[in-house]
Amino acid sequence: MEVDKDLSFDDRKGKICLPSGVPVIQHVAARIRELRKLYNDITTTKSEMLVHQMLPNHMRRRAMSHNPKRLPLKYRQIHMNQMSKSGPNVKKSRPSRKYRRKPSNLMKEYERRTKKFKWLETHIWHAKRFHMKELWGYKIPFVTTDKRYRANYKAAANHCLVHDLSFFGGIEISGNFDYLGEKFELMTSKDCGLTLMAKCYQKGCREGHIDLFKINQYPYGALARVSFMWKPSSDKLRRTLWMFVHPTAYQEVLEELVSLFELQNVSHDERSSDPKITTKNDSFQRNPKYKNEENSIEVIELRDTLNRFRLTGPYSNAVIHKSLKPCCDSGMSQWMESFVTEDEQWKEILENQEKIWKTMEFNSPSEFSPFAVIGLNIVDPRTNRPAKRENSKFEQSHVSDLFVDALENISQSPIWNKEFRDNITKSMMTTAELQKLRNQKQLVPGTASIFETKLLQPVPILLIQRPGSSSFNDGRLGLGAGWDIIVPAGYGMSVWLSLLKCGSKPGGWRDILTFNHEVIVDTFLPDTVSGLKESSRNLKLKRDEYFKKPPNKRTNYRKMSITSPFSFPFVQLVKEWGNLESEKFYVLRNRKSLENIKELLKNPSNFHCDFHVDSHAVIPIKISINARGTPGDFGILCLPRKRDIKRALTLRYQHSQEPILIEPDAKDPCEKERKLLRFHHKKLLKRLRNRRVRMKRKLQATATNHVTIPKSTAEKIIEAQFEKNCELVLPMKATKVRNQCSRETIGYITMSSFSLSEGRVGGIGYITWNGLIQLIAMFKKFKGLTPFVLRRASNSKCYNSASIGVRLIV
Repeated sequence: MEVDKDLSFDDRKGKICLPSGVPVIQHVAARIRELRKLYNDITTTKSEMLVHQMLPNHMRRRAMSHNPKRLPLKYRQIHMNQMSKSGPNVKKSRPSRKYRRKPSNLMKEYERRTKKFKWLETHIWHAKRFHMKELWGYKIPFVTTDKRYRANYKAAANHCLVHDLSFFGGIEISGNFDYLGEKFELMTSKDCGLTLMAKCYQKGCREGHIDLFKINQYPYGALARVSFMWKPSSDKLRRTLWMFVHPTAYQEVLEELVSLFELQNVSHDERSSDPKITTKNDSFQRNPKYKNEENSIEVIELRDTLNRFRLTGPYSNAVIHKSLKPCCDSGMSQWMESFVTEDEQWKEILENQEKIWKTMEFNSPSEFSPFAVIGLNIVDPRTNRPAKRENSKFEQSHVSDLFVDALENISQSPIWNKEFRDNITKSMMTTAELQKLRNQKQLVPGTASIFETKLLQPVPILLIQRPGSSSFNDGRLGLGAGWDIIVPAGYGMSVWLSLLKCGSKPGGWRDILTFNHEVIVDTFLPDTVSGLKESSRNLKLKRDEYFKKPPNKRTNYRKMSITSPFSFPFVQLVKEWGNLESEKFYVLRNRKSLENIKELLKNPSNFHCDFHVDSHAVIPIKISINARGTPGDFGILCLPRKRDIKRALTLRYQHSQEPILIEPDAKDPCEKERKLLRFHHKKLLKRLRNRRVRMKRKLQATATNHVTIPKSTAEKIIEAQFEKNCELVLPMKATKVRNQCSRETIGYITMSSFSLSEGRVGGIGYITWNGLIQLIAMFKKFKGLTPFVLRRASNSKCYNSASIGVRLIV
């Protein structure tokens, strides 16, 4: 810096005397020289290192020397200038076969691949991070590729775990309220709990769960357990009902509804030809409609038109509060303004919904009113999504109980209206268009712009509370509490990414199954359509896997006295215990009967059965393993004898982990037949081979050219022999179940694993009513002793004890 000539120095005082004015031209010229020198120092490299060599280690990539795109954007031009001095680039080699096979139009390729198995809106995101399975006509994310198991449980128990349940199909039913209730009485029963017409559900502020049966066939003919909610309306005569059904039972439930209301199909599914639309849940294609002759009842299929996400964990409220912001008056779009002006109550409704949203920051989901349905209009989730993943936290506060019932029409939302849902999906701005506008108009990257609030429309959603475990007998209190979010088509990926960015962890279908075990919920009941389909699918998979092994690696289940290692033959078991001729069974759902059975198990010494249960019924139970070992998903439950009970008490007193009983080796009745079949089969194949050899030699003796003979026809013989051998090794249908082993079988374990919430092995199972009566009668003589059963894994000979308890919520 140059010193101005007008400055003078006072020697006596040792100070510099400042001039009366500043010479502007000289001052600016000095600053320009400084800036020029600074710029030259920055742009001129003093070292011999290239740009890609000066990057920190965590930013370096192996291919960046010849591929500029591997460098950060601000360094690419400098890198290309440096590399251009090295001479012309060498001609690139031919692209790899993988690159050449890439489709020219990805959308068309996606459309082709979704014809056999449908994709969820989040499919491409999941396919990069999850093992995908082809289940029930969908590509389902099954388990994450990073092999975390406990981490997902910890997220659901202590933080927030999110799943995509968009494959659950929706059904909309509209008609006279009283007529709908009268008809649904033919498919439901009050013995199973609250029905569709319960007062707590009629306002539409709560979601309910019911078991549906075939018309007039209760307790037999169970279809599935479905969730439902009424659309809030001031019209008490005509109401609308939404149902959500698992895809395994969707078609059967729909056909039963068509038969119940005597409906006819009045419109067909017309898919859009635009590949951009068909690759996501297409809401504005015409869904199949069904009406009766009087047009008083209308059923519409909502399958694949709504996205449903499930958040589980105490931080679910904080994640929702951070990722989903309610839309204020200033951010209303045209469709929302028209919707609000139609009804004067809408402003008050929106204010009440915003009040509830504000309380989410300070509360756990288990503190909310159970199964509450809350409508919310949120700003586009892409506007407030954080750049990096952030954890959401909530603060404990003594907020008064949430007044969901007091606030009327709190579940009102434009998402109930099909026309509004279609318009929202059609007018949605794509992410590419939004990013293009941001590049043009956004001043500071990563910040919200004014044009976003004007151009992006609000999104209507529904929030559905889930209370989780309501007692300590079903696991940890409040475990499994969270929220379900219903989002219109097109916005699934936007909401999904916002939830992940705000701290929730993604989970797959396996995590849902394991967490249902933690809260003692059976996903597929054995007497429902879903349960029967899933059981037959698992049977085929397990049998195929079993017979792919070599014979010396297969477990001989006949010698272990196991007749059905991969299925649950409840029909045969009930038939043998009740000496019945009919081949049918059902799961007991009568709440009063289950309560009475629970009391019987608590006090077997006061055994007095003053209520009736059908012999065709199987009782749902919870199993707690008292010894080491896991029985697996196909373990058997047996009736103990007196000496087994005494042996169990002795081992318990000695704190011993030895088995109560070891199953003796059984004879394989089909062993000789299998060996004889194998001998004759090998003999036949050898004879056929010799015949072909003789034929070829005979032709070669007279031929001058190369001789060819017809292909062998032994393939069909080998397949037939293999199927017959499989039937001898492991019959498809069990003929003897009750007395298959040394102890009488009274039930099966349908789901069993180590419970992280209880710290021990537990499971879910079903036992016959007659077998339970004998069990209680036997323990009547042992006062003060809680009844237990003998359990055994299908691949083990050891019997251990297991305590049982009745599951009231099936």
